[in-house]
Amino acid sequence: MIIRSYQPSDAAPTLALFRDTVQKINAKDYTADQIAVWAGHERSLAAWHASFMKPVALVAVDEAEIIIGFADMASDGYLDRLYVSAAHQREGVGKRLVAALEQRVASPQYKAYVSITAQPFFKTVGYSTIREHRAFIGTTSFRNYLMGKKVRM
Repeated sequence: MIIRSYQPSDAAPTLALFRDTVQKINAKDYTADQIAVWAGHERSLAAWHASFMKPVALVAVDEAEIIIGFADMASDGYLDRLYVSAAHQREGVGKRLVAALEQRVASPQYKAYVSITAQPFFKTVGYSTIREHRAFIGTTSFRNYLMGKKVRM
């Protein structure tokens, strides 16, 4: 596995990976209606790509150079997205992506809003739950958690 910077050609495969992961992995913790809204939320490919241009955005690729995960973090340490292919769960992809982001973004504290599904993973990489949170896509409500990790600088 190689971790590299996001490139414009990664837009379509990362969007497809995102939708597939939400439908296959997050479905155990969210309702069918929530999954449909989350995965189907209207995102143009151009808007998806543009959202990767400001933060530090990384992709994990396998030996065939297929994207198996991606993540991004703002300069203030806010980890916005972390998604790993359903076929590559529990292989260390997420841990490698988080470690690579934290190496590239120096911050006294990292934060992320994480799904019910992702909360146990984030605990394994040193994040603690700060509070439960309600996120909305349109009028659909999603329970998630604000988690943080303090760093000694």
